[in-house]
Amino acid sequence: MRKSYFILGIGAILLLFAMEGRLKEEDYKVFSKSYKERSGMDRNTFAARALGIKKTARSFLWMGHVVKTGALLGGDPKEGIEALKKGSERISYLDPYFVRNYSFTGGILAFIRTYKDFEGAFGILEKGMRYNPNESMLKKYLAGTVAGKKGNSRELLKLFEEIVKESRDDLLMNTLAFSYEKIYEESGERQYLEKSIYYWKELLDSKDDKYKKRAEEKLLKYLEDKKQKK
Repeated sequence: MRKSYFILGIGAILLLFAMEGRLKEEDYKVFSKSYKERSGMDRNTFAARALGIKKTARSFLWMGHVVKTGALLGGDPKEGIEALKKGSERISYLDPYFVRNYSFTGGILAFIRTYKDFEGAFGILEKGMRYNPNESMLKKYLAGTVAGKKGNSRELLKLFEEIVKESRDDLLMNTLAFSYEKIYEESGERQYLEKSIYYWKELLDSKDDKYKKRAEEKLLKYLEDKKQKK
C-alpha cells in the first residue's frame, strides 16, 4: 500500500512538471502550495489532485457537502460534526483557496443550535484565513464565532448583518429574522420587528424551499396580525 502511494506521489510530481506550462496561474498556485496539507487526503482526493482535475473534483465534493449537511441537520450532532469536518477537509485538500468552504462549514458548526462546536468552527475558519489572509468575510465569521462562544448575541447579530451585506447567506438571514423577532417580542421595540420583516422578505427568493416557505408563512402572519389590530 505504501509503495503504491509512493509511486502515485512520484507520478504526481512528474505530472506537475509536465503540466507546468499549461496550468493557469491560479491553478498552479493551488497545486504548488496545497500539497503541503495532508488532512482530507484519501485515494479519491489524492488521485484528483495528481491528475490535475482539482477544481472539477472540488465542485462535485462541494455539492455533495452542501446536500449532506442539509440531510444531517436534526440527526445525531456528533455524526453531523464529524461529517462536516471531514467534508471540509477533503475540499480544502483540493482547493484551500475556496473561501465558501470555510465560511459555510464554520458557520454551520458555530451557529446551528444543535452543534455549537465553536472550537471546530474556529479551527476551520483559522485554516481558511491562513490561505486567504485578506478575506474580510472569514474575519467576520471568526469574530462571530468568538462572540457566539461568549454569548454576546447583540454583537453576533451585528456581525451577521455585515456578512449578509457582503455575501448572501440564507442561514444567517434566517437566524437574523428569527432573532430580531424574538427581541421584538421581548422588548416591544418596533425597530426589531422591522428588521425581522426585512430579512424575511429577503428570503422570499431563497433557492432553499424551507427558507422560502418559512418566510412566506411569517410574512403572512405579520399581515394578518396587522389587519386584526386595525
